[in-house]
Amino acid sequence: MTPPGCFVCKTPTVTAFSKTFDWHGLERVDYVRCPACGFVLSQTHAEMGTERWAELNRIFHHERTPESGRSSESRWMQRLQGYADAIGEAASVGAIDTGGSWLDFGCGSGKLAELIEARTRHPVLRYEPFLPQEGPQWVETPGEGHSLVVNTAMFEHVRDRSPLDAVAGGLGDDGVLALHTVVGPRVPDDPEWFYLLPVHCAFFTNESMRRLCAQWGIAASAYHVEGRLWLLARRAERLAPLRDQAGWQVSDGFLAYWT
Repeated sequence: MTPPGCFVCKTPTVTAFSKTFDWHGLERVDYVRCPACGFVLSQTHAEMGTERWAELNRIFHHERTPESGRSSESRWMQRLQGYADAIGEAASVGAIDTGGSWLDFGCGSGKLAELIEARTRHPVLRYEPFLPQEGPQWVETPGEGHSLVVNTAMFEHVRDRSPLDAVAGGLGDDGVLALHTVVGPRVPDDPEWFYLLPVHCAFFTNESMRRLCAQWGIAASAYHVEGRLWLLARRAERLAPLRDQAGWQVSDGFLAYWT
């Protein structure tokens, strides 16, 4: 198989490492790395059929077993509450516009959207292509122009660039993207690395995220240390109120907290 090009910076990728799973028919998975920005992609997942990919995602989201690698229900809820609290803090000081629409892109069951609404009293639209539901807050398309787009634990599930651009495309000119994924200086060549789960196929470095943010016109970012949540904004002034807030770090461009 010819390694695919990096969908962050279009540099040809090179073979990185492999991992063998024993999970719902998923066996050997081959990963490639971008020598320019360090981005790592599962070539196996990228070349998988759409129906097979959707099937694995449905199973993964309904199964919490040692083989799937998903965290316990209580730990998952603790993380979600941390994201909601960080968003609530930012909104309370004006770092997120409460006059516009908010969207949770790739919201799963919608639990995080519920927690954000409880914390902020602001309605949150829900968009989920793999687990769609019906209700007044559930939308069939993500739309555009939102003052807040929430995206947690999705960047590691993408097989090409289009879902990422769709997330960024939902932002209004003064919008903020609330993002959680694992980002560090380098993706290790280690099949036992904790983040290599059965449906995790894209892994970002500080450099690859810096390039993505530049491509999307992100002017500034903030990181909530306890909640492990980034806020990315196209207008640096939007995040300025967080500079004096305890527990937040703010920087121009992408803030590489994990170095």
